[in-house]
Amino acid sequence: MSLRKALTELKEAFDAGFINQREYDSNRRGIIDQWISQLQSKPLTPQTPAPSPAPPTLWERFLDMARSFKRKLEDRIKEFFNKLIGQ
Repeated sequence: MSLRKALTELKEAFDAGFINQREYDSNRRGIIDQWISQLQSKPLTPQTPAPSPAPPTLWERFLDMARSFKRKLEDRIKEFFNKLIGQ
């Protein structure tokens, strides 16, 4: 559970009257202390950026254009036959 969600649920319980001010303060400190200890227990690792994908090759671009042309041609053929059948 995230820190924000835990604190929000605790605040909602306090606002609804399920817990008093002392319980709210105690639980809030406990949640924050637990969150801090979890952060401290995780090893720090440097974030490496994800490698950028290689640009498409000429062949890949040609295949994309061919697929696009095929879809457009199929759509036009369907339109033609739908108009022919509809008349």
